[in-house]
Amino acid sequence: METLTTSWSLIVLKDLSQYWNNGTCYNSWDIVNCNGSEWWPKIVDWNAPTWKAMSFDWVDDWIIVPWKSDTGIINDMTFISKIKHSWAQEANNWWGWRIISLKGINGEIYSRIDDTLKGDGITPTPQGRLGILFWLILSWTVNELNWIPNSLAWLDTNYHIISNTKWNKIVNYLDGVKKTESNNTIWLMETKSSFYIWWANPNTANFSWEIEEVRIYNRSLSDQEILQQAKNAGLYR
Repeated sequence: METLTTSWSLIVLKDLSQYWNNGTCYNSWDIVNCNGSEWWPKIVDWNAPTWKAMSFDWVDDWIIVPWKSDTGIINDMTFISKIKHSWAQEANNWWGWRIISLKGINGEIYSRIDDTLKGDGITPTPQGRLGILFWLILSWTVNELNWIPNSLAWLDTNYHIISNTKWNKIVNYLDGVKKTESNNTIWLMETKSSFYIWWANPNTANFSWEIEEVRIYNRSLSDQEILQQAKNAGLYR
């Protein structure tokens, strides 16, 4: 999230894979250079001068990565991201906060967290939910899997690895450890999609956080592969 490149005079986030899926930064629906210092998203140091992350505010900034496949059914997928949650302001959003969103014409997938859940639709009740949601718009079908811990301790000021996989099962991991697993009942149809990093509707997102080392795979990683990535990041707990 700190490696930049130039595309048509615009400074964008460089895709470190071989596929050239570079990320474009947005602020208030305007395209901005990803190395800006006067607006969000912005690059910040988090541990050492060479270790950086992308910081997002609580209003209207995100990164869009093109999804270059027009194939119909997406069966296999893994989302991985390293995030640091901020308690600067309390979240209050029924749908949770999207870390990574795959948005298509006829469906959406969210890798998400939240620090509150509207239990009665009115009063926020702390839950610390982490999960993945599949929404097939054509049939208004939703399949979601969440992990709700006994406390909010993991939503602290440290970095954590959030991982979600999808195939015939959907699985959630925190810092390399499997937390929930369930059969997947939705085979999401997608065409001409885009990936969004930290996307939420303006005026509904009201807390800030940092995201680093976003990885998206077109296959379901194994438990051991997920664990190894957490160890490589020094975040296996």
